Amino acid sequence: MKGSILKRLMKCLLAVLSLVMVLIYTGRGGPGLIFARQLSEADFKTTPLVRAKATAAGFSFDKGMTSISLAKNIQSVAIKNRNGSIEIKQGSGSTIEIHTTVVVDQAGEKEASAVAEKTELRVKEGKVLDIEAYSERYGRSHHKEASIHLTVTLPKKLAADLQANVSNGNISLSKVLSVGRVKLSSANGNVDAKGIGNNISLRSDNGTIHVSDAKQAVQATVMNGDIVANQIAGPLGMETMNGNLSSKEASSTIEAVSSTGNIRIESRKVGGNWEVSSNVGNVYLAWPGSAEVEVDGKTALGEPQTDFPLAVKNNHVTGTIGKGTYRIEASSMAGLSLMKTR
Repeated sequence: MKGSILKRLMKCLLAVLSLVMVLIYTGRGGPGLIFARQLSEADFKTTPLVRAKATAAGFSFDKGMTSISLAKNIQSVAIKNRNGSIEIKQGSGSTIEIHTTVVVDQAGEKEASAVAEKTELRVKEGKVLDIEAYSERYGRSHHKEASIHLTVTLPKKLAADLQANVSNGNISLSKVLSVGRVKLSSANGNVDAKGIGNNISLRSDNGTIHVSDAKQAVQATVMNGDIVANQIAGPLGMETMNGNLSSKEASSTIEAVSSTGNIRIESRKVGGNWEVSSNVGNVYLAWPGSAEVEVDGKTALGEPQTDFPLAVKNNHVTGTIGKGTYRIEASSMAGLSLMKTR
């Protein structure tokens, strides 16, 4: 009798254990699992929070490195940070590595430590790998937010597209040559990119954009702020509502528009059409005397200035140099200068 009861108990125990194993297997990616899911600690490695360091900006916490493996079918990597910064560079490994530093201001060390402890990287896997820096609000009215600074090291080879967005803070990208299309944006902050191997789109609502050494197309847009674009091999597009535009050594097509601000473009090579306009501001363009271009320039105030063999009449400057292979169009409500590169 006792043996029979023990056998039944053992069968029940085995059944429960089997069910638990099925649930664990399903939760770790067994058949029927949807592609997008919240990653568990088993999916990436991270290091624990270290002791606070007092700085002028507040208490700083080094949360160490997080390593994230990439799915084979990945099409895009999207990184989001509400408050802080994102710095992106390319490494030599096969995973994405993120070093996280948290800064908590206007709080005592104990409260700051508690706030930093609750910050985390929320990662969702799928064809789009979503990485989001999360922090709970703190303070008496819960309106304060920790500043999270992410240093992202990409794998040596990454064919997927890359997106990075910061609501309040700066974004920088340096020497990322092996990646798909790149899109960087900040609502309130500067965007800097140099050494880019593929097409890149840059946007800041309130801030400055600096981009240089780009091998492909560049599109830069600012609502309030300046754009500086140097050494651009592919097509260049620049637009600002309120700010100045500047470019040196852009060797393909150029489109530059400023509603309120000056535009200055200089290049020792004309490799495409130029279309440049400023509603309120001066326009200065310089290109080689040997370039074969057709020119059409207009200004509302004053006479255009040029050292090219062009016809200047009233507020209009026109002419064809050589075969006129490319077209240069420029308009300005203020001054217009069309000069040879020095």
